[in-house]
Formats: sequence, structure tokens, C-alpha cells
Amino acid sequence: MMSERDTPFAKIFNVRAEDYDSAPIDDLKLKGKPLNLMRQLGITTIGDLLRKSEDDLDRKLGYGVVTIGQTRNALAKYFELSDRVVFPDLDVNSDNRRVLQRMIEGNKLFVSHNRALCDVSLAKRQHTSVNGQHPYAIVITCSDSRVIPDAIFSAGIGELFVIRVAGNVLDNHQLGSIEYAFSHLDANLIIMLGHTKCGAIAAAQHPHGDDIYIKYIVDDIREAIGDECDDYKATILNVKHGVKIIEDSFHDHPDIEQGKLDVVGAVYDIETGIVEWL
Repeated sequence: MMSERDTPFAKIFNVRAEDYDSAPIDDLKLKGKPLNLMRQLGITTIGDLLRKSEDDLDRKLGYGVVTIGQTRNALAKYFELSDRVVFPDLDVNSDNRRVLQRMIEGNKLFVSHNRALCDVSLAKRQHTSVNGQHPYAIVITCSDSRVIPDAIFSAGIGELFVIRVAGNVLDNHQLGSIEYAFSHLDANLIIMLGHTKCGAIAAAQHPHGDDIYIKYIVDDIREAIGDECDDYKATILNVKHGVKIIEDSFHDHPDIEQGKLDVVGAVYDIETGIVEWL
């Protein structure tokens, strides 16, 4: 079972967002010159750091061109995102709520740092090779190359079980993969993740009629979205359609304890990087 200290933000700074005003700067794990400079500036807590202006912090640290100001800005952006990426009011069990919180924190981290923060280290590869995979969530999403779930949620090797197909449509192959993940890997939170500006949605809204295999994807999406012309609304309809298919397919599965499995819909904005939970 995960604790609050397992969130991606805590992994890096070892402090929860709600505690930043009382957390000592030692929690940032900085050493030597950076830490001494902060103390000289009267910075003793992470809250102090956030309240300092960028001009006050225009001092180079002891490595590269990173400044204390950049550290402060990264933290400030993270907490600013807290107002935009909020915890959704979803009906999920307590274990899956902790997993969902971890994914939300991971998405904030991804957006605030403008890069992927995923553990793909040799140590992680060796650990998962020996001990197997133990993903905490299942993500069904589109094959679009702009959508990278592990990066979006700041997840490392072995942490997400990802199933990708154009338009995040579902057939027995995808359902079989989902079944494997919750039956054999004990991943009990399923995320159906659509995204903005989806080519499969556009193809369903404006079919060409001359494709051989794409039409199977388009037909599934058209069943979900009907005559909806707004691409964002159509994306939401498609996600909700997928959620219903999963719920209907596994509602009486013998391997699922009552209330243990949760299915949640979401839409990823390919421009901002923010995930909206439905």
C-alpha cells in the first residue's frame, strides 16, 4: 500500500505540497554551496523559498547554470498547478484513490518541469527483471505519438500497464490485456485516457471511405460519438463509451472482489500536458 510519501513530488523533494510552508529546506536534499546560499538569504523553509522574488535568487549554484531562482520557479509552478490540476470527485475505493492521487501528482510534476521524470535507471531495470512487474494502474490510450502515458504521469519502468490502440477503442484483444493486468498483476485502477486533437476522432467525424482497416476503428468511434461535431466533446463521449464497455465487460468477473476494481475516464491535453479527469 502506498503512502503520501510515495507521490512523485515527494520522491524528488521529500515533502508534501500542503506542508511546504513548514518544511525545512534540508528536505530539498541540496548540499554545499546551494544550501549555504539559501541560508545566507534567510531561507529556512520551502515556504521562504517560494516567497522570495526571482531577483533575490539570481545566484548561480555550484553546478551547471542552475540557479536558486530556477529551483524556486520550479516549485512555484508546481504549486500553481495545484489550482489547475485538482483532485477529482470520483467514486473510487480508498486504495485506488491513493493510486489516483499519485497519478495526479505525477501529471503536475510532468507539466511543471516540461520534461519526463521517469525512473528508467539500470537499477530499476535490474529490479524489475528479477522481481517482475507490479504496475499500480492500467492505462488504455491512443497510439498517437504525442501521448506518452509514462511521461505524462511521471511513471517509471514497471509502474503502469499501458495498452495503446488508435482512438483508444476496445475489442477482445484489449479487454484480454486488461483482464491479464488485474487478474495476474493486481492492478485495480483502470484509466481510459483520450486526448485532444485526436486523428481517429477527426476521421470518425469526416470519414474518407477508402480505407481498408481504419474503418473498423472509425466505426467504433462513430458508435460512441454519434453526430457530435465538436472534437473535444466527441473525445469525452468516446472516453465514456470505453469506460462503459470495460465496466459492462468485467462487472461480474470471478477474479474481482466487490468494489476492488475502478474505471476512470480522462482526457489529456496535448498542448498543455494537463490531464482532465471525467
